[in-house]
Amino acid sequence: MKSSTEVEGLLQEVDQCRVFLTKLLKDLRAAREGDEWDAVALARTLESAEKAPPLGADLGSMIASTRSKVERDASTAILELEADLRDVCARRSWRVDGQWPKLYLERAIEFEVDEKRRSISIGGLKLKSFASKAIERALDKEVKELIPRGFDPQKFMGQLSRAYDEASAGKGGETPLLRVYREMVLLSQSSKLWRNARARSFAEFTASQFRARLSAALESGARSDPDGRELRLLPPIDPKDAMFVYQPAERRFGFVGRIEFRSTGEGVA
Repeated sequence: MKSSTEVEGLLQEVDQCRVFLTKLLKDLRAAREGDEWDAVALARTLESAEKAPPLGADLGSMIASTRSKVERDASTAILELEADLRDVCARRSWRVDGQWPKLYLERAIEFEVDEKRRSISIGGLKLKSFASKAIERALDKEVKELIPRGFDPQKFMGQLSRAYDEASAGKGGETPLLRVYREMVLLSQSSKLWRNARARSFAEFTASQFRARLSAALESGARSDPDGRELRLLPPIDPKDAMFVYQPAERRFGFVGRIEFRSTGEGVA
């Protein structure tokens, strides 16, 4: 067949269009959250579609026209995002602290928006959707996991002091909070993980959960461990080596870089 080369070329072109259209259809459907369209996700999808291999004139024109309108909706959605988020939090009675574009929900969950890149992160994880229902669902999951049922502030303080002793190698003194947090993660694991370290055996203990439980313990009045040593929170030398923690005694968030469990009889330097 003399025209086999041309047919092969046509087949490749058609197959490329099939792959592209299948992905476009999937992405467009994914941008719908019930009866709500995520304008930001749509704009991102249509921008990619315009850069795809040339399609039929009608489809290409429709993509360009739709993207132009959706871009305006996306810009509006980003501008209105803070107000929408605060409405959700007010309805769910979730506390909000911080300044836009970085907020802290329930005194623990970091909610950050990068308007330039059009991205949202909740607890350090990127969220694909700007749809309010998707945001509320993701936050609801995070909030439910912050503080376990039957949380015991004094027990938590005991766990914290144990992690502190491990992090300071039993020497005490001012110890980096992030190092103590790492030990808390290790101490929260079951013996099963250390026998066979598989992902399914790993017990998550997120920074949001640590922040929430520390703040809840302090707010309850728990400030000492079972040995009577009192917890001190100290500022960081460098903010990047610290955690942003709500401090009930001062009724505000602040960077905590180091902690110390100090016996009551010891002087404060």
